[in-house]
Amino acid sequence: MKIFEKLKKAKKAKKSNRMSEARKVNKLIGKKIFWRVLISAIILLTLASLTVFVLSFYPFYQQTQRTINHYYEEVLDGYKTEIQLSLSEARSVALQISSRTQAAWLTEEIERKYQYGDAIIDEVNALRQILASALVSSAALQSIQRFESNGHLLVEVGTKQHQRFDKKALTFAIGNDGLTAVLTSPIYTQMGQDRKIIGYDRLYFDLSKLLNKFESESLTQKRDFYWFIKSGSSWQAVSSGFANNLTTLPSEVLTQLKTQEHSNLLIQDKKYYFERINGQQVLALGVNKKTVASSVWRNLSHIPLTILGFVIIFILLLYLLLHPMLNKVMVENSRFYQLLNEDEHTALPSRRYFETVFEKILIDETANNKKVALLHIDIDHFKNINDSFGYYFGNIVLREIATRLKSSTRKSDFVARIGGDEFVVVLKDIRTLDDVKLVINHLFAAVHQSILVNDYPINLKASIGAALSPEHASDRETLMQYTDMAIRDCKKAGGNSYCIFNENIGARYFRQLELGKHLANAIKNNEFYLMFQPIIHLNDKQQMHFEVLLRWHNRYLGEVSPGEFIPVAEELKLIVELGAWVIRQAFYQLYQWHEDEAIIHKPCISINLSAVQINNPSVLLAFLEHLMAQMTIPSEYITFEVTETVIMENLDNTSQVLNTLKNMGFKISIDDFGTGFCSLSYLIHAQIDNIKIDKIFIDDILTNINSKLIVESIIDLSHRLGSTVVAEGVETIEQYQLLKKVHCDYIQGYYFSVPLSAYDATCFIEHKPHHQLF
Repeated sequence: MKIFEKLKKAKKAKKSNRMSEARKVNKLIGKKIFWRVLISAIILLTLASLTVFVLSFYPFYQQTQRTINHYYEEVLDGYKTEIQLSLSEARSVALQISSRTQAAWLTEEIERKYQYGDAIIDEVNALRQILASALVSSAALQSIQRFESNGHLLVEVGTKQHQRFDKKALTFAIGNDGLTAVLTSPIYTQMGQDRKIIGYDRLYFDLSKLLNKFESESLTQKRDFYWFIKSGSSWQAVSSGFANNLTTLPSEVLTQLKTQEHSNLLIQDKKYYFERINGQQVLALGVNKKTVASSVWRNLSHIPLTILGFVIIFILLLYLLLHPMLNKVMVENSRFYQLLNEDEHTALPSRRYFETVFEKILIDETANNKKVALLHIDIDHFKNINDSFGYYFGNIVLREIATRLKSSTRKSDFVARIGGDEFVVVLKDIRTLDDVKLVINHLFAAVHQSILVNDYPINLKASIGAALSPEHASDRETLMQYTDMAIRDCKKAGGNSYCIFNENIGARYFRQLELGKHLANAIKNNEFYLMFQPIIHLNDKQQMHFEVLLRWHNRYLGEVSPGEFIPVAEELKLIVELGAWVIRQAFYQLYQWHEDEAIIHKPCISINLSAVQINNPSVLLAFLEHLMAQMTIPSEYITFEVTETVIMENLDNTSQVLNTLKNMGFKISIDDFGTGFCSLSYLIHAQIDNIKIDKIFIDDILTNINSKLIVESIIDLSHRLGSTVVAEGVETIEQYQLLKKVHCDYIQGYYFSVPLSAYDATCFIEHKPHHQLF
């Protein structure tokens, strides 16, 4: 399978990280959009509810109006006709009484004379005399008179309050004796426009028969708009039509009306009106349409109007409560989208905006058959700047880098910051690979210039990975992945360089993916094992010492070198678990050797500690104390090795951890001495028992005088500091003899033995022959 086909499968691992980041952004956007949609929905729902309420109530209002019109035009007219018939009946009764007492009744002709005649006063006086002589004395004519025998009322003629009766009026009085009709007419002095009202007359008629008639017709069954009251100002009955307009049952309406004042539903009119006569309630038959409409509306719609009022108040309160939040959300959204598209520290386009623009550039340039180059720039060791000067000054450095990158590229190129100390540059219209290298050199020159922070010059270094379209890939994700691979290669080589993607880089990356896939379950599957390489004392062959070495055998990958899988384990955050496994297995093997009575000279072991373990001292120390409590092993038989580079990465912390280990009884050894930082200051802070000279010095010790002098100097310095010296990588007898001559304490290498299994190491201790010895 070709490497590019393998890389397409490997893209899934990288894509999952991109998708995770995209989900975070989408989630943040979703929260903002959710609040905006929710608030808009509440407002729209409220407006829709109001609209529906108005549209649904309008037909009810129209029906009410039709009911009122029907009542006024039909029902009331019919009621007046019945009253008029009853008045005729009452009039005939009154004429019979008058004939027996030689009295005269006011006929229609007399009424017309009252309005148009010339001798009005004389006729009135004559009428008074006739009525007075036939019924009662003239002194009683100013008040209502009754025939106690039959309950019929007489005519009353007077002048009091006559100004209020400018027209005939028909009212009804409800007394203890029943329903009485009262017809009031004005008395004028003469006809014409100058006529004046000088008095009035009232005719009183007993309408008890009419009351009985309505009661007998089952008023509650009528569909017309009737209501009826009786003596005592209480409700006697209501029609079903009246109750239906109140949207409730007649019996329920009657119950409600009997428990409250009913005058709010009864309206007065100029022609037919309500008043009180002798403290009794008067029933009105005349209804003014406008007045009734407003009354019915008021009484029938107070509940929906109350609901409408609550809705309006709710909207106002909702607006007052949400208005500050709405403004805040809008401001935050505006700021949020700005942050999505623009980096807040450098003002360069953000990663999100870069991805959108880069997609468009690839489409446009591919359509025009032009090449595009993507440069991925990573500032080496930028974390040290933040740790030393703080994030504030770190952001100043980032802004300066952004400015320099912009000034080192063409206007047509695109520069963005995609996170942390990482930048990208998109080069359009690239003709040859030399054009890309030329731009990279300009970028290096810009980054390498010193930056002053607090008057302190900072020298930066960078690693740059490059990929071309369409030569390497034509889509954004693949090109970004290839530049990541190229940067990894740069950093493994020490950084401060550039790499242009090729198939070899892809192969190494794919190998790392394969290792990572199998490494995750290697401990659980017992794929790791330990080897022990002897460290020989040149003056005392009885001292046995072994360096513990980790090995990995996978049934698919075979034997995997520690140089391959250790960096992958560190990247996958598996190094702590793996380091703990090594320490536990090494302690257990040492415990077995010390418990073996056949082994007279008890061996020692050396275990390597990683930077991750050193940087988590609480976990490391607690784990060691737990193991030492389980296995009774003298701590002086255990040496922990730390590389010079690990010590110098965090000198204070590492020195403190090493001294703590020293106080617990363990020994400390410096591995790869002379290959790391050119500083010996850590020798002052840490208590070092042993110094190991790296193999690069031993390889040339016979041919290079400088290597020999360096080795001699290290040995002399170590002895003066009270430390012993181990020479690594000794492979020949000549190297062994020279090291012994310059007083080296220990040697380690293939000259004596390759790394041994636990069984072979046991044989080596007991001086038994084993196949791995040279």
